Amino acid sequence: MTQSRFTRSLGWHKVECVANAEKHGRRPIALIVDDDADTCAILSGFLQSEFEVLTVHSAHQCLQTLKRNPVDLVLLDLLMPETDGLATLREIRANPTFANTPVVVLTAWDDASALAEAKRLGAKECLIKPVFRRRLLRSVRTHLEIYR
Repeated sequence: MTQSRFTRSLGWHKVECVANAEKHGRRPIALIVDDDADTCAILSGFLQSEFEVLTVHSAHQCLQTLKRNPVDLVLLDLLMPETDGLATLREIRANPTFANTPVVVLTAWDDASALAEAKRLGAKECLIKPVFRRRLLRSVRTHLEIYR
């Protein structure tokens, strides 16, 4: 089976990305978890040209989606009602089925201790909202490449 490859410019150099998903003839799947529908729509718009995008609005929906659909990366908001992003990240890491899925935290909450806790729990990166399209794509591509 041949792998499909794509190359994207990341500033001054090119990065060749071969995601796990491409081994199976599909585009990588990103799961966006944010309680704000507008944020989900913006982030989805940034990613949809290169990735299949799923969006959910709560921790519960996130965990249910992960159980039903293998995804290649999770973009997780920290500030959500009911269950916050840190608790959600703990649950993701506790489940062996998807514990190794890369998680990038997105938050408007610039709290150093919360961001440090997210990293300690296994977030690959923490991005402060608003995030620019180029920065988000670079992060997603990088972590998919590392994950493969």
